[in-house]
Amino acid sequence: MTPGTLNPPFDPDDYEYAVQVPYAETGISIVPQRADVLSTMKIKVDGRNADESELSGLALVPGVPKVIDIIVTAQDPNVHQSYKLTVTRLLRSSNAALDSLKVDGVMVKDFQSGTLNYSVHTPYAKAAVDVNWTLADKSAASKAKVDGQDTNVPELKGVSLTPGIAKVIEIVVTAEDGTVQVYGLTITRAKPDPVTPPSGPSLPSGPVIPPTPPVVGKIEVIVDHGTGTAKAAELIMERMKNTGGIIHDKLVLTAAELKKAINAAANKVRVVIPDPKDEVSQIDVEIPYASLKELQSGKKELEIHMDHVRMLLSKDSIQGLDKDIYFRVIPVKDKNWQDQILGRALKEAAVQKISPSRQPSIVARPIQIESNVSGRNVTVILPLKAVRLPVSTAEREAFLKSLAVFVERSYGEREVVRGKLADDAGKQGAVQFTVPKFGTFAVLRWEGQNPVELPDLGSGGQPSHEAYIFGFGDDTFGPSQSLTRSQLASMLARLMGYDGKGAVRSGFADVDDAYWAAGEIEFVSRQGFMIGDGSEKFRPDEEVTRAQMAMIASRYKQLDADQANGGAFSDVADEHWAAGSIAASKQAGLISGYPDGTFRPGNRMTRAEAVVLLNKMFNRLPLSGVSQPSWTDVPASHWAYGDIEEASGNHEY
Repeated sequence: MTPGTLNPPFDPDDYEYAVQVPYAETGISIVPQRADVLSTMKIKVDGRNADESELSGLALVPGVPKVIDIIVTAQDPNVHQSYKLTVTRLLRSSNAALDSLKVDGVMVKDFQSGTLNYSVHTPYAKAAVDVNWTLADKSAASKAKVDGQDTNVPELKGVSLTPGIAKVIEIVVTAEDGTVQVYGLTITRAKPDPVTPPSGPSLPSGPVIPPTPPVVGKIEVIVDHGTGTAKAAELIMERMKNTGGIIHDKLVLTAAELKKAINAAANKVRVVIPDPKDEVSQIDVEIPYASLKELQSGKKELEIHMDHVRMLLSKDSIQGLDKDIYFRVIPVKDKNWQDQILGRALKEAAVQKISPSRQPSIVARPIQIESNVSGRNVTVILPLKAVRLPVSTAEREAFLKSLAVFVERSYGEREVVRGKLADDAGKQGAVQFTVPKFGTFAVLRWEGQNPVELPDLGSGGQPSHEAYIFGFGDDTFGPSQSLTRSQLASMLARLMGYDGKGAVRSGFADVDDAYWAAGEIEFVSRQGFMIGDGSEKFRPDEEVTRAQMAMIASRYKQLDADQANGGAFSDVADEHWAAGSIAASKQAGLISGYPDGTFRPGNRMTRAEAVVLLNKMFNRLPLSGVSQPSWTDVPASHWAYGDIEEASGNHEY
């Protein structure tokens, strides 16, 4: 008999059986076998006499039992035995449940088929996870969405995680009868450990940090003048190791030792941090304000020299720093993490533009750098370790010129920097470029690409900014006009790397799929920076208030609104719904009030005010040296001229 199973299993002394057939099966074949071949059989189907051949491919109707009676007559015509078989094709299943939900092979805590929403927190060191699931009913189907985007895969491999940003995964299960059940899984990667000091809104804020691993050793760090001469001073670096064997080094540049080197140096102080065995997973460098003051008064450059990366802070970059600063360097050793970086790079228009017919690969090791230094140019040099360079000078130079640097920052901000050639202490080639803020840096190479075909992505290694405001089509910007929610969504999306590709399916009742900013609205909504009103509406034409803008700025910069001091402005009561965000944004230097000490939270935000705040949020400084205004209604005398010009055109910086 196919398909199905007799219940109970066949026994000559049992005379009544049942079979249940899945809905997907439209028929059944039954082959009765007589114990005595000389006996005879009479068959009835639903009370109707039938031939044995009719039992092959017997059609079934969902939910309607089909009764087969088989009467066997022995050689003695007076001996009979009747068997009854009831076959039922099941109705479509309504079971849209999961039987399991796992992250990296481990069942999600407290998983139950009837519970739909779960949260998982991963350590900072976990940059990606795998998610898989099984269905309670194999006749059901499932698909996954990651941050609202369909994936159409049976399981998720290498889902990338950004520190402090929730990754929202939906498992949509559709039962055989169309019943749909959606399981929500929110995965949040912890932010990096904060350094102490410094403190304040410029530092990353996040969940409770686990205890610091114990110090297992101390390592001597040489301070010299960058010429390979004898040391001018020495520092002691602490080495810590957690229970998993992960090594984390921490170095504090003390003022006393730096002063020794400063007094003897001509132009530069170099701190050489060793990792000869390539065993360190994270290096933290802290520079107290007292040490910065020594560098500032001595007018010296500072180079932080590691095996993985070199960072050079010029005298101009150091001047004006008025707080403790830190750098956190994480070599990207994990191959899976590297593959994810490359995958995102391949989707970037700037990368695709370099060579539409060829895809680049990552050479050397990517580096992730985090710091509370922003808006100041820092030179970064990435050595091409473990890269076999051509022997001849011409071929070597051609190889190095075929490289570009993919830069990836939080919230999807990405760019490609051409950089320039540098010699890494005479040992090997290196790529050098200048950035005003940090992120993850990966060197890309187009194998076999003619170097002259690579566009100039920034002469001298200077990165570029793209315009994110476009005015009204009549050469006006409308600096005093109110900013609408759709206009703000459009600006934010461009700044955060939205490329406008792919079909748009609006999640808001008042935003049609064909609306001019539908894609941008969906993008910023998924990122969590602009949300609807709770009734599935976005209100795209509504004016943005100053309080709403402070809330968005606070979210983007991950400021701790709950811990911000109240009383930032005389007209913002502690009970105001945005009081914490307004105070935190003020403390972070993002917003300012009026001369009378008020903030006027309910006032509309003008387009000029919004651009000034957005530039601060994304560390874009006012553009200087622009003699010809981009807009007829924004002359050079306008109070926000530099900020508006910064946002209006593509340029290097």
